[in-house]
Amino acid sequence: MTNDLRFKPITINDKPIFDEFFVNNDSISCVNDFSTVFCWNVSGEARYTIVDDDVLLIYNIYDGKKVYYFPISKSRKDIRAYIELIWNLEDCNCHFIAQAEEKAIDQIKDIAGYQLIKDRDFSDYIYLTKDLIELKGKKYHAKRNHLNKFINSYKYTFREYTENDYQQCMDLFDIWITNSNTSPSYEKVAIDLALKNYKALGLKCGVIEIDGKIRAFSINSILPNKKAGNVLFEKADINYNGIFAAINNFSVKEFFQDVEYVNRQEDMGIEGLRKAKLSYHPAFILTKYKLICQKEEKINAKKPLEQLTILR
Repeated sequence: MTNDLRFKPITINDKPIFDEFFVNNDSISCVNDFSTVFCWNVSGEARYTIVDDDVLLIYNIYDGKKVYYFPISKSRKDIRAYIELIWNLEDCNCHFIAQAEEKAIDQIKDIAGYQLIKDRDFSDYIYLTKDLIELKGKKYHAKRNHLNKFINSYKYTFREYTENDYQQCMDLFDIWITNSNTSPSYEKVAIDLALKNYKALGLKCGVIEIDGKIRAFSINSILPNKKAGNVLFEKADINYNGIFAAINNFSVKEFFQDVEYVNRQEDMGIEGLRKAKLSYHPAFILTKYKLICQKEEKINAKKPLEQLTILR
């Protein structure tokens, strides 16, 4: 057994390789989608390898730590050995494993060397598509009012994004940052990657124009397994009343008619974002967990490695 996993940089040309794993995975997590993995590679340091021609290992770098995505198996085999492989390879203080779902707990609970922690801030908000399209019932009364106010107040056009819209969308992001009193972040880099590669990624993007200028945009995908739509980014100029309700509703109607669920991703622990996502009444929250390395066990133990073969 060699510890040299030969991790490769993730490039746009790797989409078919990732899709081969994601299409056979029944998860509706936002990370079961190459678009999420690629667009959030804002540092350019994300890497992947394939073990036993069956298990995909991916990591990215955040705040100086390697963050491994929970391993994905094409044949849905027990991935415990692959977590142990990561444990043996990495410095305990410099990595953790994220994006584990509840259905994997039986495989990983009480695994030596790691502590399992619920990761509420990075759990996904899952909505029924029909709820976001129809906005029926008392619970959506406010959303219907916002949407109708927008429709009745402005002469607008909703249409699909084109390459000619790139600069206006990036300028709109800057306006959104200013109006929302939000600090600039890696998100602008991620949006740049998405818009410049939207065709190769197969993204479904929409814009709202008012007076000939783009005032809102959304960037979306359909998960490879066709089980959910995935909302990667959604931005709007809040000076237009109801515009967020409009871009949300118009995009779901245009792009997600053929899927049961819409994944609007996580809230990252941001209070305002959590409130906004809860206001759309998710069907459920897809709870995520992370595995944090336990230094004491790492020092005092060394696990035997399975006979794993690195094929790519």
